[in-house]
Amino acid sequence: MILVNLRIIHLIYDDKKINLVLSGGGAGGAIHVGVYQYLKEHNYEIQEIAGTSVGSLIGCLIAAEVHPQELIKVMRDSQIKDFLNPFLKHSYSTLDLKDSQELFDIGYGEAQKILG
Repeated sequence: MILVNLRIIHLIYDDKKINLVLSGGGAGGAIHVGVYQYLKEHNYEIQEIAGTSVGSLIGCLIAAEVHPQELIKVMRDSQIKDFLNPFLKHSYSTLDLKDSQELFDIGYGEAQKILG
């Protein structure tokens, strides 16, 4: 079993079975999705998911097998920001990312470097 730290995400893997530990931070959500896309494309079996803050939200959506491109679309959608803001102590402007695709690509690239 190997533990890999991709700054905001930990991958614990053995062959093609993997456990995800997803950190918080709004912008990190797009990076999580990029890693998820790589894992899906390369037939990794996600066995367990743990997360905090945005990591827990993304983790729930991964567990529900929502497609990564749909997750990026949701993150870009201003309606989700409008929905979440009343429940948060501070503005969650990071969900309104114009560069979520760039962050997605970072996550995908980091997973590819480590696992590919």
